[in-house]
Amino acid sequence: MGAEMPGVYFCGAAALTAIFALSWFAFPRRRPGALLSASALAPFGFLGYVFVPGYWEPDHLIQFVRGVGVEDFLICFSEGGLAWILAGYGARSTDEFQEDASASEPPPQRADAVSRYLFRMGTLCGAGGALATAGGFAGLNTMTAIVAGFTAVGIGVAILRKDLVEEALGAGTLFAGIHLSVGALVLALAPEAAGFWSAEVLQGSRTFGLPDEEFFWAVTFGACWPMFGALALGVARPPSVERATTDPLPEADRP
Repeated sequence: MGAEMPGVYFCGAAALTAIFALSWFAFPRRRPGALLSASALAPFGFLGYVFVPGYWEPDHLIQFVRGVGVEDFLICFSEGGLAWILAGYGARSTDEFQEDASASEPPPQRADAVSRYLFRMGTLCGAGGALATAGGFAGLNTMTAIVAGFTAVGIGVAILRKDLVEEALGAGTLFAGIHLSVGALVLALAPEAAGFWSAEVLQGSRTFGLPDEEFFWAVTFGACWPMFGALALGVARPPSVERATTDPLPEADRP
């Protein structure tokens, strides 16, 4: 458990950070929301200790405390921003925070919008964390409990805002492809890193050396996290959805 391979985990984190940087430059209109999304997820790097040693124990290049290293913050920051960019919600307008970062918006108004965003994200994540904790007490391993808890909240958001689902599903698929490709590449170059995971608690098989839990986490996170952000930002509904919501009469039947 916990193969001693300094630098392997850091290389994976650096690769994900580089992918986020490329997407940042490729989609300028999505940058403000991506920065918020990345910043909101970054503190979750502190939760690395929750996974050690029950789920896995990677070898950090720079470790602050057991289970928490610079790699965890790099991954959280980059994947939080990447998930938002892949969802493409930045192409829509928002109720409280302009995705074009217009300089005409007064700074206090922008600060208030960011505060509301962080409060709403905190509420959603708190609900997911509570459900994940319940799953842990029910006997699920750490990763499975987290996936179940946050997926349940994601389903609730999807029911509330059905217009966000299509982009979320696309983002989940793309995000999983990127996350798993990076992981598979790292394991192909350093197969011994498969020892980072605790084989005793994994509830499924492995594909290219990666546990099934990693696949389910990548799909659900890539779909749910940007939906959380879209709800927190007040992303506008598409015109067709807004029109159907506010005016149920067909155009021919309108007075």
